[in-house]
Amino acid sequence: MNRLFVYGTLRSLSKHPMHRYLAQNAAFLGEGTIRGELYDLGRYPGVWIPEDGTDRVVGEVYDLNPDTAAEVWPTLDDYEMCGENDPEPHLYGIQHVHAILDNGTKITAMVYALNSLPIHARRIPGGDYFGQ
Repeated sequence: MNRLFVYGTLRSLSKHPMHRYLAQNAAFLGEGTIRGELYDLGRYPGVWIPEDGTDRVVGEVYDLNPDTAAEVWPTLDDYEMCGENDPEPHLYGIQHVHAILDNGTKITAMVYALNSLPIHARRIPGGDYFGQ
């Protein structure tokens, strides 16, 4: 699985250097949503995926280039502070999600989701980090 749903600093709207890295190594599949809750953690957001939630989180889906994915995933893990050299417990982990693209297409993707909800997290109504 090389599809990645991004909802914060990896989105194109962020203009972050890591978004440029992702865009150079993946094809943009479209904007869409996943089931979950979005939280502001200060300098970046985090998605929490409750078992029975119905809220949606806004983001983008990318398909990593299969020729470079083996190198790109560890770089993304390091950026998300869940790489093999990052101290545990990790704030984020990879989860499979079902995304619905804006054109109605349903796909499975990976997302960096919170492993636990930090006490200082502030819920972002509407689930769009750039729409707050």
